[in-house]
Amino acid sequence: MPAGENLTARGVDRRRRLGIFALAVGVLAAAALIALHAPRWTRGLLVVPFGIGIAGVLQARERTCVALAAVSMREEPDGSYCSVSAADTGRARRVAAWILVRALAGGAVVAFAAWLI
Repeated sequence: MPAGENLTARGVDRRRRLGIFALAVGVLAAAALIALHAPRWTRGLLVVPFGIGIAGVLQARERTCVALAAVSMREEPDGSYCSVSAADTGRARRVAAWILVRALAGGAVVAFAAWLI
C-alpha cells in the first residue's frame, strides 16, 4: 500500500457507494425542498448530504479514510485494521485534511446554489 493510503479495494468501494448514495439523497432533498417551496434557509441543510457525498467520493479516489487517518490506522485486506508508522500517518492526515476542506467547500457551494434557486 503506497504511503498515505489506508484503504483496501473493499474500503474504497464502500466509501464510493456511500458517497454516491449521499449525493443522490442530496439531489432528492434539494428537489423536494424546491418543489415544496420550503423556506430558503432549509436549503442550507443540504450541506450535510452533499458534504458527506463529496467526502465519500474523495476518500475513494484518494484511497484514504479520514477517520482511519485520525487514529493512525489502515485497513487490511481481511477487513481488520492495524496501526501505521508516523511517516504514513503524517501523509494520510494531510490527505484527509484536504479531503475534508474540499468536501465542506463543495457541500457549501451546492447548498448555496440550491439556496439561490
